[in-house]
Amino acid sequence: MILELKDTTLSLAGVTLWTDFSLIVKGGEIVTLSGWTRDNRKALMEVIWGLLPFDQGFVSIDGELITTLSAPYLRKKMAYLPHEVRWADEERNKIPFVEQRKQLLEEIVKRQPKLLLMDDMSTEEQLVCRQLAEKGTAVIAFIE
Repeated sequence: MILELKDTTLSLAGVTLWTDFSLIVKGGEIVTLSGWTRDNRKALMEVIWGLLPFDQGFVSIDGELITTLSAPYLRKKMAYLPHEVRWADEERNKIPFVEQRKQLLEEIVKRQPKLLLMDDMSTEEQLVCRQLAEKGTAVIAFIE
């Protein structure tokens, strides 16, 4: 699996979030991005998921452009570990934050996604990401 963002530029409500941003992540690699605001992180993930159109450039997985038509199929190959986990089940929300993320990451590992997007990454999660990468998963993690 290869995720490529090439010369992407994104503006929202007249504010440019980034210009000419390029990134290539191959299966088995872990890439960490730092210095991104929470809004920019969210926007980049939405661009990768094909939910947010960008001004210029392209995003592809294995050479297939992510478009509104291809995005639902390609999203099935992806997983996301958010900074905060909110469950529909209120009882599950009573579980401590760290344990919630651990449970969700365990569910992600069972799926063996081709691409994992992570918002923040603890030391323990780094070990799990290395195991996923050894099995061919590409990992993009935002760190503070």
